[in-house]
This record gives sequence, structure tokens and C-alpha cells, in this order.
Amino acid sequence: MYINVLCPDKDIIEAREKAKDIAYFSNHTSLTIPVSEEGNLPVTHWYCTFDVSQELYEEIKAAAYLSIVEIGSPKEFLNKHNLRIIKMDKVLEAKEKGELTGVTPEPEKKRK
Repeated sequence: MYINVLCPDKDIIEAREKAKDIAYFSNHTSLTIPVSEEGNLPVTHWYCTFDVSQELYEEIKAAAYLSIVEIGSPKEFLNKHNLRIIKMDKVLEAKEKGELTGVTPEPEKKRK
């Protein structure tokens, strides 16, 4: 089953630290996709999606007190929350220019 996880930018550091308590995240990075209402900067939330078992879903949901965790398709989830993915090149360019506001962690580069 696919799960979607969404965290406000202001809580991202704490949420990522909490995720380290779940064994699954020792091999997977969470909350690395920047999103906002219009798909433009500033980053308002961080998002991720995973294909997991029911047991792992329950473990993630129980540990995610700063995040929204729901089962479903990524497209439907983001539409439900009125969010769009920000292109990573925009985020990396803004980071290089020092234009990011708030506490925004280092984003991962797009996986190949």
C-alpha cells in the first residue's frame, strides 16, 4: 500500500529526527520533496510517499505526531491538501542564492 507523509516546514527538523526512531528510515530518507500551494517558493511543507506494509504504516502513523500520514495515491493526497511539488532546481537555486526563508533543511537531489 502507498502511504503519503506531509510535514509543515516549521516542524521538519524535529519530524526527521523522530523518523530516525523507525528502523525503516535507517535506509530511507523521509520528507524530502518540497511542496507549496502553488508549486513555487517558499517551501511550506515537505512530503514523501512509500510503498509499505500495513504493519509499517501503523508504526509510521504512530510516530508521526508532527506529520499527516494517509494511505492513498500521491496525486490524490496532494490534491486533497491543495499542494503542488516545487521543482527541485528552484529549491537548489534559491538555496545557493541564500534566498530560502525559515528553517528549510537540505533537500535531496532528484533520484535517477
